[in-house]
Amino acid sequence: LLSLIVGTLFLIPLDMPISYKLFYLLFFILFTGSLELFLLQSTLTVFPLFAGLFFVFLLSIPFVGFVGRELAGSLGYILGLALAQMLIFFVQWFLLSRQLGSSFAIAADFLRYTTRALHALAIGVFCVGGLFTDTILSLLLGVRETAYPSFQLSYSHTIASALALGTVLPAFIYFMLRVEKGFYRRYQRFFEHIRLKQPLGPVTKAREELVRFLLEAATAMLTILIIVVFFSTYFATYLYTFLGLDLEDIPLFRTALWGNALYILLTSLCVILYYMEFSRTVLVLYVIFAIGTAGAAALNLFIFHGHPMYIFPLVSLVVLLCATIVTGLYMSRLLRIHFRKGPFAMRIRKVHKEECSIYLLHKGTPGE
Repeated sequence: LLSLIVGTLFLIPLDMPISYKLFYLLFFILFTGSLELFLLQSTLTVFPLFAGLFFVFLLSIPFVGFVGRELAGSLGYILGLALAQMLIFFVQWFLLSRQLGSSFAIAADFLRYTTRALHALAIGVFCVGGLFTDTILSLLLGVRETAYPSFQLSYSHTIASALALGTVLPAFIYFMLRVEKGFYRRYQRFFEHIRLKQPLGPVTKAREELVRFLLEAATAMLTILIIVVFFSTYFATYLYTFLGLDLEDIPLFRTALWGNALYILLTSLCVILYYMEFSRTVLVLYVIFAIGTAGAAALNLFIFHGHPMYIFPLVSLVVLLCATIVTGLYMSRLLRIHFRKGPFAMRIRKVHKEECSIYLLHKGTPGE
C-alpha cells in the first residue's frame, strides 16, 4: 500500500506515456513486496534454499529486461522487468505460504503493526528515501539540463544497479544466515545473565563473547565483500560482453558495486543496533543518510556537475563511518547502558509466580 502511494506520487509528474508509468509502478510494488517476503523467509529453516533462489532470480531481472528491450524497445524493457519481478514475487509468496501453512488471504488489520512501532516506519521511510532522493531531485530540479539527460530512467543505470546488488548479495545472505541469528543468541544470553542477577564475571564473559563474535562476523563480511567486488570489477568486461550489454556502461557497474557493498555494511550495522534497542540511533543514521543524499545531489546538480552515480557510494561511506563509531561506543559501554535498562523482549516476557511474589515484596508499600 505504501509503495503504491509513493510510486504514484513519484510517477505522476513525469512526462512519459501512461503505459510506461503503469509498468514502472507495477515493478516498484512487486520489488518492495519481494524484499519484504525475503525478510520473512529468513525465519524459516529452509532459508538457505530460498536465499539461493532469490539470488538467482534477482540476477535474472536485468537479463529479462535486456531481452525485452531487444524485442520491443524501451517499453519491452520495462515490461520485461515487471514480468520477471512478478514471477519472483509470486514464487516467494507461494513457497512462504506452503511453509507457514497459511492461505493467500490478507488480514483486515494488517496495518496494526505500523501503529505500534511508528519509529520503525520512520526508519523504513528514510532508508528507502535515501536510496531514491538523488534520483527524485535530479528529475524535479531539471536533470535534462545536465550532462546526463536521461540517466535516472535509462536501462543502463537500472541494469548496472541490479547487477551490482545481485553480485554483493551473498554478503548480506551470509549476514542473515549466520551473523544475525548468531548475534541475537549471544545477545539474549548476555541479558539472561543480567536478568538472573549473575555475578559480574559471567556477565562480562558473555559481553566479551558478544563483542568477539561481532568483530569476527564483521571481518568475514568485509572479506566476502572485498573478494566479490574486486573479482566483479576485474571480470566486468567479460560479464557485460556475455550479457551483450554496452561496454561503455561498465564504469556505472563498478561504481554501483562499491555503493551497494557500503550500503550492505551500513544496513547490517543498523540491524545490530536495532536489536540492542538503539532504534533512535538507527533512525538518526538513516535521517543523516537521506539528508546527506539530498544535499549531495543538490550540490552536484548546481555546483559540481559530476556524475550522479558517485553520490550513493560517497554518502554511504560517510554514514557507514558514523555507524561504525557509534556501534563501537555502544559496545564499549554495553554493561553500563543495559544494566539500567533491559531489552524490550525481556521487559514483556512471561513472569513466573515466584518472581511476581518477590517483585511485590520489593515494590510493595509498608503495611501491604
